[in-house]
Amino acid sequence: MRSAETELQIKQKKVGETAEHLKSLKEKKSNVGLAIESINNALDYVFFSHGRLSIELKNDKYYLKSSGKDVKPKNVSIGERNIIALCYFFTQILSNQDIKKLYQDEELIVIDDPISSFDFENKVGISSFLRYQTHKIIKGNAKSKILFLTHDLSTFSDLQKIADEIEKSFKKQNAGGAIKSKSFELRGQILSKPMKSINEYRDLLHMIFNYAMGNTDGLDLIIGNAMRRTLEAFSTFIYGTGIAEVSFDPKVIKSLGKYSKYFENLMYRLVLHGESHFETRVYAIQDDLNFYHFISEKEKQRTCKEVLCFMYCLNPDHIESHIPDAIHEIQKWMTDIRTNEEFDAIANPKKRIIPLYDIPLSAGLGENILDSDIPFVEYETDVMDGDFALHVSGDSMEPDIPNGSIVVIKKQSEIADGISSAFFLNGEVYCKKLLHKDGKVFLCSDNTEYQPIEIHEGDTLKAYGKIVKVLC
Repeated sequence: MRSAETELQIKQKKVGETAEHLKSLKEKKSNVGLAIESINNALDYVFFSHGRLSIELKNDKYYLKSSGKDVKPKNVSIGERNIIALCYFFTQILSNQDIKKLYQDEELIVIDDPISSFDFENKVGISSFLRYQTHKIIKGNAKSKILFLTHDLSTFSDLQKIADEIEKSFKKQNAGGAIKSKSFELRGQILSKPMKSINEYRDLLHMIFNYAMGNTDGLDLIIGNAMRRTLEAFSTFIYGTGIAEVSFDPKVIKSLGKYSKYFENLMYRLVLHGESHFETRVYAIQDDLNFYHFISEKEKQRTCKEVLCFMYCLNPDHIESHIPDAIHEIQKWMTDIRTNEEFDAIANPKKRIIPLYDIPLSAGLGENILDSDIPFVEYETDVMDGDFALHVSGDSMEPDIPNGSIVVIKKQSEIADGISSAFFLNGEVYCKKLLHKDGKVFLCSDNTEYQPIEIHEGDTLKAYGKIVKVLC
């Protein structure tokens, strides 16, 4: 009897340990999901394009996607792999922190060559992302320190601008604590400060407008620096300060009106405004003077338009006095600039509440289940065309719809063949695909181990709606 009790205690202990282990695994999986969401948000920020690159966790495996399609890591560029690594790094340093206390811990962060020679096409997006993360970290704890190292002189100039901008913006905002930045160039064994330069202006405005209008002959090599230098000159002439400070000035932001969020957040996407790119590269005796060398001509033309639109928003009279013939075209280009409302819709998708019914698909229930008093909880989602959600029970629709997942469903009574949907059939609710073949109707599974269910005369078949989102 005593030995049986001992054995029972041992087994009960193992059950408890197993339960704790399972709980830990579920928590880790949840944390992984949150981390993936953060990485994907960062990737969207860098590329300024939702889903250009993303990571998906499905069936406990990670999948890399490009524009929604599975892609192997070896089939994306080295620069894109570097961007994924950078986004992962900034997500990882916040792991295991209370979401309410993010960025509050004092940090020492060292980043070596955040922009490599493979990243020219996305250089503006990466720099914008670095500025955003640096500002968050320093704002969270003024004692935090970030050290950027790079062997590329143009990247050095960009990072210097980011650091100077944050220091001055904190000083203007009286954010508390002394925020200081220092930038050095190592030549030989001596650290020295970067060189200063003087900008030209009026002719550069004409150059930018001509390029935007398609007159690009002979300008590809210099247009990037022309835009940077023009922005710097504009801010000096109008505001007596650099463009970095202008982009943070509350009065300037207010002057931008309904376009304020676009330009405030995306100034670095217009052009990295450090004229030191030009002189530093000449000083270094480098042949490649154009940071935009690997960007398409069409993209450069778009950027020229946005630079002129930004300046026009702030001071239309000034632009008209310098390039009067351009005003009509600039006003047309303004229609392509996203308003604050449009920008918010992209940056912060709206959330809505839908019912998540406390029943699993495949449960035996009545035909009018969704019109009855079945318990449900309020479920928050950014899916705009979903009307309700259900739990999935079973593996008949794997791998796309795993067992235990939640599906968001849009109500509709007519379903086309091959669309994963929720159906009522003779008292059962199924997650299947409809198929019409040889005069017969079937409900089919994705998992080939399950045979199609044939619909016979006298059967009661009803479509609740199509599945518009699967949440694993």
